Amino acid sequence: METKKLTPLRNRIDEIDSLLIGLLDERASIARAIGEIKKTNNLAVLDKSREKIVLEKTSVAKNDFFVKNVFGKILESSRKLQEELK
Repeated sequence: METKKLTPLRNRIDEIDSLLIGLLDERASIARAIGEIKKTNNLAVLDKSREKIVLEKTSVAKNDFFVKNVFGKILESSRKLQEELK
């Protein structure tokens, strides 16, 4: 009985995950392009002030702890992409 309630919720999560995959892939491409610019201009990969701004934006989320943690991982992964270019 309970699985009937779970199915539509899981289906919605699957839809959201599909959107996230596309958006995260696009974000990674942009982060890589930013990394190329940083490399060309001999700039540091880590920009603490920029990361602080990005993380502050998460405070508007209803589940801000969850969203902030996810964004922390996104920022970490973006830095790794850029570090690979150095």
